[in-house]
Formats: sequence, C-alpha cells, structure tokens
Amino acid sequence: VQDPYNGQQRTIPLSSQVAVIIDGRPGRLDDLLPGQEVSVQVSNNTVVAINATFGPYLAGYETPPRPQVKLGRVKEVLGEYLVITDNGQEEAYRLSAETRLIRGSQPVSPKDLRIGDRVRLEVADPRTGQVSLVEVSSYEGLADKVVRGRLNAVYPEGRQVSLVDPQEYFYGSWYPLGTLGEVVLDSGAEIYFNNQLVSLDELRRGYLGHEVYIALSSTPGSLLGSKMMVRSGESRPYNGIMDQTAWALNRFSLVKHGEIFLVDEGTIAIRDGKLVDPQDFKAGEHVFLETVYTGSGEYSALMQHFQGIPPRLRIYAGRLDDIDRRSLELYRASELVGNQWRSISSRNNPELIFDNKTRIWDAYEGEWVTPDYLAESRWSDWYRREDAIIIADETNKILAMTIRHYDPDVLKTSVARVVSADPDQNVLTLDRVQDWSEGYQRWVPNPDSGPGTRRPYHLQLDTEDALVYVGSSFGTIGELRPGDVVYVVHYAEYDDYYACLIFKQ
Repeated sequence: VQDPYNGQQRTIPLSSQVAVIIDGRPGRLDDLLPGQEVSVQVSNNTVVAINATFGPYLAGYETPPRPQVKLGRVKEVLGEYLVITDNGQEEAYRLSAETRLIRGSQPVSPKDLRIGDRVRLEVADPRTGQVSLVEVSSYEGLADKVVRGRLNAVYPEGRQVSLVDPQEYFYGSWYPLGTLGEVVLDSGAEIYFNNQLVSLDELRRGYLGHEVYIALSSTPGSLLGSKMMVRSGESRPYNGIMDQTAWALNRFSLVKHGEIFLVDEGTIAIRDGKLVDPQDFKAGEHVFLETVYTGSGEYSALMQHFQGIPPRLRIYAGRLDDIDRRSLELYRASELVGNQWRSISSRNNPELIFDNKTRIWDAYEGEWVTPDYLAESRWSDWYRREDAIIIADETNKILAMTIRHYDPDVLKTSVARVVSADPDQNVLTLDRVQDWSEGYQRWVPNPDSGPGTRRPYHLQLDTEDALVYVGSSFGTIGELRPGDVVYVVHYAEYDDYYACLIFKQ
C-alpha cells in the first residue's frame, strides 16, 4: 500500500482469513485494483481486514450507502444496548432482532459477549445508534498468560525483550517457567513505570535488571506481549471478594481485608483472558491481586478476575423429593454460591423444570436415562430420596443432572491446570491446585501442589460420574487439553478422589 499523503510504500503480510469489503459489499482479494483507495485494519503486524471503494465515478456502478463503522471494547451489555469504550470514551448502541453478531465465522448471541471483547460495529442508523452487525474479534486484546522476571535484554528494532528467571502467574501463585525465550511486544503494547509510559529505548537504557510483569497472548509460534509494567516496590499477593469500589479515586477494598488497594494506568487488569480496565471489576466479584507496596500505598500491578461457574448457570444439590411430569423439587437443598454451598430454606425451595433436552446421568446404574424415564419414576418412587447434583439456567430449567445413592459429606471446590485427560479410564490429572477456603474466604494453594513443593503433586480425579462443561455447552473430558484451566467440584472417599462437576475456564 502507498500513503496518499507522503507517498511512502509499505508491505504488510496478509492474514489467512483477511476480510475484504468493497463499498459495503463482501469482496475478494482478486477484486482489488492497483490505485484503488483502501483502508486496512492491522493486528499483530498482519492485515486482518481491508475496506476498499471504487468511488462514485465508475460508470454503471452506484455506491450503496455505507453504514457507520465503530471500533471499541465491550464495556457492558444492558438489555438491548451494547456499551463500548474507545480511548476512554463510552458510547451505547442499540441491538435488535435484526442485528447479526459474529465471532470469527460463527454466529453468537448478545449473551455470549464478554467484557473486554474487541468489536467492530456497523451502525445502520447513527441517529438511533441501531447496529446492523457486530463482529467480535477472536484474537485482539488477548491476555491468557502473565509472566514476571528480571529484564535481561531489550531489542527495540524487533520489539523484543528477554527475561531472567521467568515465572508464570496462576491464580495467586508464581511457578518457574525454565526457558521462556524472547517475547515479542505487540505494536500497540504499552510499557509503564510508576504510572508513566516508557519507550523501548528508555526501557533498554534505564531498566535492565528490573523486575517486570508482562501480559501475554499465546499465539502460535511465539508469545505476544500485550502490556508490560516495570515493578518499583515490594510485591504482595492477595485474593478475595471485592467489597467497595471508588473508581473516581482509583481505589477499592476486599472483603475481610483492611487494606485499601490503588490502581493506575499501569495496572494489568485481566478478565476472561482479555485486557480490560480495572474499573470493569465490580463489587461482589472475586479477584486475584499482585500489588506493589510503596510509601503511598498498595498499588495493583496485576488484577485477574475469577468466575468459576458461567454466570448464567445455577448449581444445586439435594435429595429428590417431589418428581412430577416435567418438574421436581429437592429436599434439604443447597446452592453453590461464591465457591461454597449455601442451604436453601424450605419456603424458598425452587421448582426445577426439565424437558426432553435435559441430560440425566444415573451414577448407580452407570448410564444416561431419558427425561421421560425420570418422569415415569414418580409412580414407582424409584428415584425418590436419591441425591442429585443439578446444573440449571437462570430460569431454573435443568440442563443436566447426576443422580446418586448418597451425598458426599464434604464437597470441595478447586481451580487447577490440566496435566492429562484419559477418557478411556475416566481419569483427569491436575496440577497447580488451588483450594477454596471457607474460613479465609479466599483461594489457598494446595499444600502438596503449590510452588516450592519438593516433588510435583498431581491430583487424579475419577470423572466417570462427572458433568463436564466446555465453553457454553456440555462435553467430555476427552475435549480437555494439557494446559487448560478447570474449576472442579469434587470429594474424597478414603484415598480416592471423585469429580462431580468440571468447568473449563
């Protein structure tokens, strides 16, 4: 391409899935002509989209009215309104039944949008903000890994840095990485020291040997850095439930913590594997922190949001009491809320609905049973007084459930990393295990699995009777891969461990 203002030419590699739009219509690379006016969208130094025009002077060709294009990051979805932010400015746009939403090449719904998603909007009516198309990027803004280490070398020409003694962050703990290799910083990656932007040249001249934090996206072939912070004080780890927020003053607090935590432009804030603003965190949510203590307070170098169970799901446990044709009730019911079980009073006991799509696993028989079979059992009381663990949606419609002859005395919740998954033996092997502590109201490293243990500890779970949730649908442990992060509800029986629920993060 050639810059029309200064005449400079630039060659940019094309993405294998580059999108071509010519005067508002889908096109192909072969349709582009020398001299044609184009604008290109570049991500990770690769062209991912080309918008071109033939102009109004081509005989026999009428340029259709163009929708207004807006780029930004999802801030919130409020009913029919989508709020996005760009360069600190928030704007609300209207969604309707005619609005198409696409992630990659797959259609999605507004419920699938996540805070931090990078989106491209086509606004059909700028007066009302009505949106005709929402394209959700599958790769922009990703930050699925955070590392720290001492800065060893900086290569501004290639936007590369290398670290000594690198460690990887995993929900409150740091684990040695061994050899990390050189990290390439994205063209839009920002570098901060004491809330001030730092250039790569300044980084090389003044900060070698300093400890740095880098947010990374695991792109094929290399680790791409999306944000970097130079540490300037003593680091301290925290995790807990956000209590009060005062974002106008850039501060917040955690439940059962006396400290006031501060944020600034350099804070690396991550939510659902994407870079976001600290202000995107809300009271009542769980957060992992790595702070830098200075004389003026506890500054958050790293904030990581944690949501073990998808927000649209509800988890119940109890004894099957009243089974009807398409509904049931639980006796001594409890609900999994905030990583721990809370008893439900009998007068607040929910009526749970099931239909022909409900998946039901009979753990005693070791087989799937149909919803009709469960409904017919009301005449024989075959399942009455049996224990059940249920996954329901926000309307208390049962999506899946397991029925078993007894309820484990203690159900434990943990977050861990997959080492291996064996669907033939129904065994899931995990490491980096973090267990939820009800007493401390926070996650604590498993004493046999945390960093610094003398020998690697792997938690092996029997998954034969477990319900597995992958993405937005049910799956099998065969779909889990080494390195995946899972949230598990499990229990121990003698020296064996059994999984009840598994949610891939």
